[in-house]
Amino acid sequence: EYRKLTGRPLSYYYLGGVGHPPSMWRAITTGKPYPIKGLMTICQNPLLNFANAKLVYQALKKVDFSVNMDIFMTSACQLADYVLPAAGHLEKSTMGHGGNMSPLVEAGAKVIGPLYERKDEYYLYRELGLRLGQEQYWPWKTLEEAFDYRLEPMGLTFEEFVKEKGGYGFDNPWLRHRKFDEPGFRFGTPTGKFELYSTLMEEIGYDPLPGYNEAPHTPVSDPERAKEFPLYLLSGPRARYHYHSQFHQIESFRKR
Repeated sequence: EYRKLTGRPLSYYYLGGVGHPPSMWRAITTGKPYPIKGLMTICQNPLLNFANAKLVYQALKKVDFSVNMDIFMTSACQLADYVLPAAGHLEKSTMGHGGNMSPLVEAGAKVIGPLYERKDEYYLYRELGLRLGQEQYWPWKTLEEAFDYRLEPMGLTFEEFVKEKGGYGFDNPWLRHRKFDEPGFRFGTPTGKFELYSTLMEEIGYDPLPGYNEAPHTPVSDPERAKEFPLYLLSGPRARYHYHSQFHQIESFRKR
């Protein structure tokens, strides 16, 4: 169906299953709608990454079996039953892409192999898969071999991609941004034109021009409520010294 609509196959980037974190934490603490007995966390700290840290803490304390794989002994690691040493950014190769919305590939080769007992996440997943009888799903022994498979449509190995293309590629035969110069081309609008004034929005009764609407329950849009609740929460701002939950282990960063 997606191919019929877009003319290209759906990227595997969108086929991964993503759960709803608040529901998961509540299921661990309440056992409803069903109990969750085990939890595996890879290179992140749920106590810092998710809202309602108190609920997350209760869930991490209650879950029957918890495994954390990380570079640092975070607060979440301290609550885990087992802590596995993860490879650092320079100790493992990496490759990623933005799916159909940004069909480019970026990659980088590891500088050195993992030191001491550290392993990359792929090693952990594959070894678990082999022990669970999933050999057919893990034919690639290393992360680089898995990347070779993913790059086959480009006719390159992972090593060749990094060396010849500098780890950056935009070879996508299904996508062309410059279509407006094709004979008979029309944009996907009622007029076939690029619309700053949206005829579709006008047709369904909305303002056809972009505009600003004050958010609900702010001191401006709801001054009476603001008398009782004068504080207004803004969610999403970033601190320049942290990237998600990273670098909280650095004391000088925490003080800034």
